[in-house]
Amino acid sequence: MNDIIIYKRNCPKCNKEIFYKREQYLTQAIKNNSTCLICRSKARAKKSLESRIKNGTLHFNNAYKAWETRRNNGKPWHSNETRLNQRIAAIKRIAELGNESVGKHETKILNDQENIDNCKILRQHRVWYGPDKFYKVDGYCKETNTVYEVYESFHKNQIKEDLQRQKMIEEKLNCKFIIIQDTVQE
Repeated sequence: MNDIIIYKRNCPKCNKEIFYKREQYLTQAIKNNSTCLICRSKARAKKSLESRIKNGTLHFNNAYKAWETRRNNGKPWHSNETRLNQRIAAIKRIAELGNESVGKHETKILNDQENIDNCKILRQHRVWYGPDKFYKVDGYCKETNTVYEVYESFHKNQIKEDLQRQKMIEEKLNCKFIIIQDTVQE
């Protein structure tokens, strides 16, 4: 009968059993404080992700959110308050850089609306509802105290949020709120 000797030890990170065919492999692994394949791949992925973020070749997206969620036992890494603060900082940064989010046909639609209503519509107007919190409306006419929102197709998926936003803007400005559906054909 052939007795096979199996050398084993536990991973220093996850405590999973690691098996070795030879004693010298076990000795080398202990000397180098090697981890299991899963822990090594996680460490490589994390290192790669961090370097890509540092180099500016990766931005915080769904892949990062998924990674940070797994990293914290299935819970989001940041609280809702922190995420809101991050969103506010991003909005400020975008405003400073002048990178406005404008719908594909929004400019044409609001230009046409200016001609119809014979008024000047301010674009991407901020409606402040806190010391550093605001909503951006697509257009606002000071003379008539009217907010213009161009609803692109994605607004169909966020009806509840749009209604809450509209209510808050109407309360804050005591204004008329006009929704223009984007039906421009290319």
